[in-house]
Amino acid sequence: MPFEMVSFSRLRRFGKSAFLKTSFYSGLVTLIKVLTALVTSKVIAVHLGPSGLGMLGQLSNFIAVILPVCCLGFNSGIVKFVAELRYENNYALQNLLSNAFKLTVLASVLIGILVVFFSTRLSRLLLGNSNYFYIFVVGGTTFLLYAVNNFYLSVLNGLKEFKTYNAISMAATMIGFVLTVVLSLIYSVEGALCALLLAPSLTFFLTHYQVNRLPLLKSTSIRKIFKVDWASIKPLYNFTFMALVSAGCLPVAQIFIRYLLSQEVSFAAAGIWEGINRISNNYLLVVTTALSTYYLPRLSELSSESELKSEIRMVYKITIPVLFLISGIIYLARDLIVNLLFSTDFMPMTDLFFFQLLGDLLKVASWILAFQMVARVQTRLYVVSELIFSLSLVGLSAIFINWYGLNGAVIAFCANYFLYFLLMVYVFRRSLF
Repeated sequence: MPFEMVSFSRLRRFGKSAFLKTSFYSGLVTLIKVLTALVTSKVIAVHLGPSGLGMLGQLSNFIAVILPVCCLGFNSGIVKFVAELRYENNYALQNLLSNAFKLTVLASVLIGILVVFFSTRLSRLLLGNSNYFYIFVVGGTTFLLYAVNNFYLSVLNGLKEFKTYNAISMAATMIGFVLTVVLSLIYSVEGALCALLLAPSLTFFLTHYQVNRLPLLKSTSIRKIFKVDWASIKPLYNFTFMALVSAGCLPVAQIFIRYLLSQEVSFAAAGIWEGINRISNNYLLVVTTALSTYYLPRLSELSSESELKSEIRMVYKITIPVLFLISGIIYLARDLIVNLLFSTDFMPMTDLFFFQLLGDLLKVASWILAFQMVARVQTRLYVVSELIFSLSLVGLSAIFINWYGLNGAVIAFCANYFLYFLLMVYVFRRSLF
């Protein structure tokens, strides 16, 4: 594939320009997401209020736990091995993808059936009312499309099809925007919850059309679906373990924090905390998307220590100053942002920005180093660090929420990522100096 050869050559020769180019494309996608979020958040804030936003947060975390299980944690491994093997061993790569695809289909169908079966209990546990059981029925019946869509996106990521990847992300944003606004206006909180589940699944049809032209995926079919070559996917086992641990850590920790806020402060406070997290997630997309689409495949390609150090320094020099500037602008405009994105019920959020933005900066600084654990398949270190710092986030939140109320949640977030950053510097100091 000539296009891929050109892209690969340019990435190796011009790492900095490739990262900037990827950041530019992801920046356009992020701009669209932020603009649509302005309208979406306003609609949700006015029609649902802080309590409704808290419910959306609970469902979002549930999806964040379930989706990696449906995908069996293959996504990061697929990105890595597609980037590594596409020119070296095409047969081995096609075999790996074909069998990973079969298992993704089987796992997502099984998880979907279980979610439908336990829909009433899940509704009562996560949303506080069993009347929302049909939301989980909708989710259970669409998880297959959700999982396969993410499988396809991982392949595109590994192939460095950045334009296609970002075009699909932009389309997914628009689909989610239209669904959320329309269904929220018509059906209130129930509509917003359904939109959260339906939008990513509908993107599958677009993604399937785009990847259908790739020769690499021609053998990735569901023929002989129950015949799996387990040996071919052995390289993905460590990634499965890492992804499943990650899926069971931070989202579950956030569910606990939201519960703590609802018990110690109020359920509205949990919704306000969800609001500040949404702001962070939106503006950080320009960085995190570039890191996931460019940085992880790039780290997987590098073999020498000097190249690795150069790449990390380059990413730091570009990312941190840009993020610092964006954070400063957001902090100064925090009153305007809350008024634009939310409603007067969310004004206590303005007191949360300082520690939230500082924590975001520390989080990204940590991730730039932590990506090496995935690229180098350092499973034990990754799992231990995820478990420890998810538990410490809950523990610190319990302490600081008890001391400072709602503000304690963001103070705990900042303190936790400060400790995580120190650990990453200690572990990977040879990659920095």
